[in-house]
Amino acid sequence: SFKIDYADKNFVGDMNYTRFTTDLFINYPLGLGILYSRVKAIFMNGDPSAQNRLALTDDIPLYQSNVNILEDNEIINPRGWDGTRYGNRLVLNTLEYRIGSDKFSIAAISDIANAWNVGNTIEDWIITGGYEMRFNLFGFILACGQAQTFKNWEKDIVPDTYIRLTLINPF
Repeated sequence: SFKIDYADKNFVGDMNYTRFTTDLFINYPLGLGILYSRVKAIFMNGDPSAQNRLALTDDIPLYQSNVNILEDNEIINPRGWDGTRYGNRLVLNTLEYRIGSDKFSIAAISDIANAWNVGNTIEDWIITGGYEMRFNLFGFILACGQAQTFKNWEKDIVPDTYIRLTLINPF
């Protein structure tokens, strides 16, 4: 998908900004499971309201029945990473290999993400990996897993366990 949001305070409102969003995904049958990948990129110019700022956060996502309750303001949270980054550019890539059914799946997961401001130094990309189980419970997709940065995996650090709602069905 491709979307453009444009706000002009001379027309209606009190801010000027333009936001370009692309969101691509693929489910590819591979062996016993599905290879899933998603790439989301958001580019923003101008001065948006606080709720429309681009950010990677450790906030809790709120999803129900494949619906993002927060609509366009999706919480982008690389699994296994705690922190916050703001910017006017944001990229998220998710790669998963899933095995299971429409009610339960297990997956090897990896997220790559970053947020930055044009003209500033870009911090290192956040690259995480791990595994998770997903359950479809009464229209809510619950994910339970362990993930962390690959640097922490190399140091033999034990990852934290997370439980959170997710937007994507097990398959």
